[in-house]
Amino acid sequence: MLCSSVMPGGIKYAAFKVKTAKKKVDAKGKVRVGVIVGPKNCDPILPGTADKDYPEALKVKNNFGKNASGWGGQYQVDTQLGLKLQRTYPNVFAVDIIPGCEVTLARLSKNHINFNLGYDMVNANMSRDLKHEAEVKRALKLPEGRVFPEWDLQDFIYCKERYLQACKAAGISIADTIFVSNGIKPAELIKSVKAKGWDKFFIKPAHLCSFGVGGGKFVTKDCLADHSILKKYQTEEAKGYKHFLVQPYMLKPNGEVFDEVRNWFIDGKWSYSIFTHGTDDDAVFALKPGGKMAHLIEPCRKLAEKVYKEVEKVAKWRGKNVLTDMTRIDIGVIPVGNSGTKVKTFVNEIETAAATWLVRYCTFDIVKHMVKVYPKKINEFVLGLKPGEKKPDAEAMEKLAAIVRKNDEEFATQTGKRKRESTTDEATTSKQARRHSLAGA
Repeated sequence: MLCSSVMPGGIKYAAFKVKTAKKKVDAKGKVRVGVIVGPKNCDPILPGTADKDYPEALKVKNNFGKNASGWGGQYQVDTQLGLKLQRTYPNVFAVDIIPGCEVTLARLSKNHINFNLGYDMVNANMSRDLKHEAEVKRALKLPEGRVFPEWDLQDFIYCKERYLQACKAAGISIADTIFVSNGIKPAELIKSVKAKGWDKFFIKPAHLCSFGVGGGKFVTKDCLADHSILKKYQTEEAKGYKHFLVQPYMLKPNGEVFDEVRNWFIDGKWSYSIFTHGTDDDAVFALKPGGKMAHLIEPCRKLAEKVYKEVEKVAKWRGKNVLTDMTRIDIGVIPVGNSGTKVKTFVNEIETAAATWLVRYCTFDIVKHMVKVYPKKINEFVLGLKPGEKKPDAEAMEKLAAIVRKNDEEFATQTGKRKRESTTDEATTSKQARRHSLAGA
């Protein structure tokens, strides 16, 4: 199976045939965990942290320099997370690393639980292999596949108009959008665009699309004069798509495309945010208090938290609402005036854990952190399986519960330490402020 896709800014996935040697794993007394992986070449882990058993077939070669297939680094976070989970808890988990090209219902159903960290229906659709796409959909959709996220949440995120309309109904700011559900009809669409007063507009497919594929920028007066421009877009650039989002071509005051602040929620809690420039692929950095663009943290976090509440309504496991392992919410940002701090924000994208984590820009070791989060989620989801579904044996569940308790205690200790440090810092700042005040008096 040939796997290939396209990334923003000309960055491409490496096209390669995945042939992984399946090791026979003794799963007695263990929880079988499947981790669905890439080909993901845009999320390299920290240098020097790769597992010694990282499969050769899943290494991304030619990943440096101007002609590279990714942002640098042949070891990617999805595969590394699965390997790290196995290495950290060798007596608790039997981890099955599943490349996207090997996703089948039969493979997934052998595991007690599967997490999708690198290959979903967007990738399968872009493979243009109808047989493979149908098999992947069957594996990810049917309950026997035991995949988190379950299909309804996947569909919520695959269908951009579904989550945008949910956000709009909840009073959450989105970009002004014309929703097209039955293909591009030039005369009808240009009439709607003209009524909006947009000089330029952007069209992108609303279903199963990512990496900018099928997106198109248009000038209203040109389309008014020549409807064939939009007809050609539908038949050539966006062939096969029927659902579209049509939005004004949004620019910052300096004429550049709007920026994004990507927000990650881990087990339902906002955890970190990273700034990504609208036109410069190299202008990517973590947002932190006192740092560059720190004024963006709070408005983007607050909006993202409102969006996550909409995700929570759809995130379920076997009929019960749950918190997601990881969700990314991208907030569009446009400066207002010349204040330097006032911004207009709107939700632009929602992504599952299969999207990029931007590991190298994170302010903490995200792999190390998630290796402690996943046992809790695994325990939660396995306990949530319905009667009659295959579950781990009592020995496995006992060991898993012990790991969860241990990690919870460590999290509590770390949280308490951070709170004490924060209180100390605040007290020091307060004392300094009083000294300055007295000195000024």
